[in-house]
Amino acid sequence: MAATATANTLGLLDSVAARLDVRGGAGFNRFDLDDSGGSNANEGTLAAGQLSGLGMAAAIGFSEIDELKLTLGSGADRLRVFGTPAGRTTQVLMGEGADILVAGDTAGAVKNGLNAIAGLLDVQGQGGGRAADQRPGQRRRCG
Repeated sequence: MAATATANTLGLLDSVAARLDVRGGAGFNRFDLDDSGGSNANEGTLAAGQLSGLGMAAAIGFSEIDELKLTLGSGADRLRVFGTPAGRTTQVLMGEGADILVAGDTAGAVKNGLNAIAGLLDVQGQGGGRAADQRPGQRRRCG
Protein backbone atom coordinates (compact mmCIF):
# COMPACT_ATOMS: atom_id res chain seq x y z
CA MET A 1 0.00 0.00 0.00
CA ALA A 2 1.44 3.38 -0.97
CA ALA A 3 1.13 6.38 1.31
CA THR A 4 -0.42 9.51 -0.12
CA ALA A 5 0.17 13.09 0.93
CA THR A 6 -2.64 14.87 2.74
CA ALA A 7 -2.94 18.28 4.35
CA ASN A 8 -1.71 18.33 7.94
CA THR A 9 -3.09 21.11 10.10
CA LEU A 10 -3.76 21.59 13.80
CA GLY A 11 -2.01 18.36 14.75
CA LEU A 12 -0.91 17.54 18.30
CA LEU A 13 2.25 15.59 18.98
CA ASP A 14 1.16 15.44 22.65
CA SER A 15 -0.91 12.38 21.73
CA VAL A 16 2.18 10.25 20.97
CA ALA A 17 2.04 7.84 23.92
CA ALA A 18 4.54 5.14 22.84
CA ARG A 19 7.75 5.02 20.79
CA LEU A 20 7.14 5.35 17.06
CA ASP A 21 9.79 4.37 14.48
CA VAL A 22 9.40 5.32 10.83
CA ARG A 23 11.62 3.95 8.04
CA GLY A 24 11.34 5.56 4.63
CA GLY A 25 12.77 2.88 2.35
CA ALA A 26 13.31 3.20 -1.41
CA GLY A 27 12.32 6.29 -3.37
CA PHE A 28 11.79 9.84 -2.11
CA ASN A 29 10.30 9.97 1.38
CA ARG A 30 8.86 12.96 3.22
CA PHE A 31 7.82 12.81 6.88
CA ASP A 32 5.58 15.59 8.27
CA LEU A 33 5.36 16.03 12.04
CA ASP A 34 2.56 18.43 12.86
CA ASP A 35 2.18 20.09 16.28
CA SER A 36 0.51 23.21 14.86
CA GLY A 37 -2.56 22.68 17.06
CA GLY A 38 -0.46 22.85 20.22
CA SER A 39 -0.74 25.96 22.39
CA ASN A 40 1.41 24.79 25.32
CA ALA A 41 4.99 26.00 25.77
CA ASN A 42 6.94 22.80 25.04
CA GLU A 43 10.60 21.85 24.93
CA GLY A 44 11.90 19.37 22.40
CA THR A 45 15.08 17.86 21.01
CA LEU A 46 15.74 17.01 17.37
CA ALA A 47 18.66 14.77 16.47
CA ALA A 48 19.66 13.14 13.17
CA GLY A 49 17.25 10.23 13.68
CA GLN A 50 14.93 11.16 16.53
CA LEU A 51 12.51 13.77 17.86
CA SER A 52 11.72 13.82 21.57
CA GLY A 53 9.92 16.09 24.03
CA LEU A 54 7.31 18.59 22.77
CA GLY A 55 4.75 17.08 25.15
CA MET A 56 5.17 13.52 23.79
CA ALA A 57 5.36 10.62 26.25
CA ALA A 58 7.90 8.84 24.00
CA ALA A 59 10.23 9.68 21.13
CA ILE A 60 9.69 9.36 17.38
CA GLY A 61 12.58 7.71 15.57
CA PHE A 62 13.10 8.00 11.83
CA SER A 63 15.50 6.73 9.17
CA GLU A 64 15.79 6.83 5.39
CA ILE A 65 13.69 10.02 5.29
CA ASP A 66 14.71 12.47 2.56
CA GLU A 67 12.73 15.44 3.84
CA LEU A 68 11.56 15.97 7.42
CA LYS A 69 9.12 18.78 8.20
CA LEU A 70 8.33 19.76 11.79
CA THR A 71 5.59 22.33 12.38
CA LEU A 72 5.31 23.81 15.89
CA GLY A 73 2.25 25.44 17.46
CA SER A 74 1.32 28.74 19.05
CA GLY A 75 2.98 28.12 22.43
CA ALA A 76 6.39 29.54 23.35
CA ASP A 77 8.35 26.45 22.27
CA ARG A 78 12.06 25.75 22.73
CA LEU A 79 13.68 23.35 20.25
CA ARG A 80 17.26 22.10 20.53
CA VAL A 81 18.65 20.79 17.24
CA PHE A 82 21.60 18.51 17.91
CA GLY A 83 21.88 17.10 14.40
CA THR A 84 20.34 16.43 11.00
CA PRO A 85 20.94 13.49 8.60
CA ALA A 86 23.62 13.98 5.94
CA GLY A 87 22.31 14.77 2.48
CA ARG A 88 18.75 15.25 3.74
CA THR A 89 16.55 18.31 4.33
CA THR A 90 15.08 19.20 7.71
CA GLN A 91 12.55 22.03 7.79
CA VAL A 92 11.28 23.55 11.04
CA LEU A 93 8.28 25.90 10.95
CA MET A 94 8.40 27.64 14.33
CA GLY A 95 4.68 28.47 14.68
CA GLU A 96 3.10 31.58 16.16
CA GLY A 97 4.60 31.53 19.68
CA ALA A 98 7.64 33.32 21.08
CA ASP A 99 9.92 30.40 20.21
CA ILE A 100 13.60 29.66 20.75
CA LEU A 101 15.71 27.39 18.55
CA VAL A 102 19.15 26.34 19.81
CA ALA A 103 21.39 24.70 17.21
CA GLY A 104 24.40 22.63 18.20
CA ASP A 105 25.56 20.63 21.20
CA THR A 106 28.23 21.94 23.53
CA ALA A 107 26.81 20.58 26.78
CA GLY A 108 26.71 16.86 26.01
CA ALA A 109 29.45 14.29 26.45
CA VAL A 110 30.46 14.54 22.77
CA LYS A 111 30.43 18.36 22.56
CA ASN A 112 30.27 18.29 18.76
CA GLY A 113 28.97 21.85 18.28
CA LEU A 114 27.34 22.18 14.88
CA ASN A 115 29.23 19.28 13.29
CA ALA A 116 26.26 16.90 13.64
CA ILE A 117 24.08 19.21 11.54
CA ALA A 118 25.10 17.37 8.39
CA GLY A 119 22.09 18.12 6.16
CA LEU A 120 20.23 21.27 5.20
CA LEU A 121 18.44 22.85 8.18
CA ASP A 122 15.71 25.26 7.07
CA VAL A 123 14.18 27.21 9.99
CA GLN A 124 11.25 29.54 9.35
CA GLY A 125 9.65 31.91 11.86
CA GLN A 126 5.93 32.42 11.50
CA GLY A 127 5.00 35.29 13.81
CA GLY A 128 5.52 35.93 17.52
CA GLY A 129 8.97 36.65 18.96
CA ARG A 130 11.91 34.54 17.79
CA ALA A 131 15.36 33.74 19.01
CA ALA A 132 17.99 31.56 17.40
CA ASP A 133 21.17 30.53 19.15
CA GLN A 134 24.17 29.25 17.30
CA ARG A 135 26.73 28.13 19.84
CA PRO A 136 29.71 30.57 20.10
CA GLY A 137 32.94 29.55 18.45
CA GLN A 138 31.24 27.16 16.06
CA ARG A 139 31.17 27.42 12.29
CA ARG A 140 27.98 27.35 10.27
CA ARG A 141 27.55 24.31 8.11
CA CYS A 142 24.60 23.79 5.80
CA GLY A 143 23.77 20.87 3.53
